[in-house]
This record gives sequence, structure tokens and C-alpha cells, in this order.
Amino acid sequence: MNAGDNSLIGGLVSALTLIGCHLAVSHLAWRSPRLARWIDGKPKRLIEAGQINPDTLRSERLTTDDVHAALRAAGCLHTHEVERATIETNGQITVVLRNRDSTRGISADS
Repeated sequence: MNAGDNSLIGGLVSALTLIGCHLAVSHLAWRSPRLARWIDGKPKRLIEAGQINPDTLRSERLTTDDVHAALRAAGCLHTHEVERATIETNGQITVVLRNRDSTRGISADS
């Protein structure tokens, strides 16, 4: 990136160029939601109503072991306990659990 210039000035120019590009892209993304979606992407649902979406797993290059690790981190052991699991644009998996009473077949009146 610095074309072989290993001097302090060359390093500073490279660093300032990267910072400037980052600021320009982040400002453009902030001003244009369409551009922000193109740059950042959109969250995708991994699990909906307890069912794993294999197409999303394939497109995000995730294994079921990756998803189960995220579920364990969220405090559940089985996919049927999950209302929705989403992979966010930053790669984090967000898990929304079902009402625990409804997963056991117990009504709230019991």
C-alpha cells in the first residue's frame, strides 16, 4: 500500500488515507440508507418459529454447530425453544426465545 516507502511520513500518509476513506464511506452511508444497506447488508433470519433456515446457513457459510453454540450462549439448548434467531450485519447472532410455558405445552392458567 505504501509502495515500499517504509518511512514515518509514508506510514502516516497511508494511515490518513485509510482514515479519510473510512470517514467518507461512513458519511455517505449515513446520508443514504440505500447505500448503507449495500455496504453493511441486511440482517438475515437463521431460525423462524423453531425451524432452521438451511438457505441462510448456506449463504452465510454457517454450520449447525455454529448456530447451536449461539443458542447455548443465549441460554437455550434446542431450536424449538427459539422464536427467532437472526444473524446481524456485524456477524453477531441474536436469539429471541419463545415463552417458556408455550414450549412445554403448559398454559398460563395451569
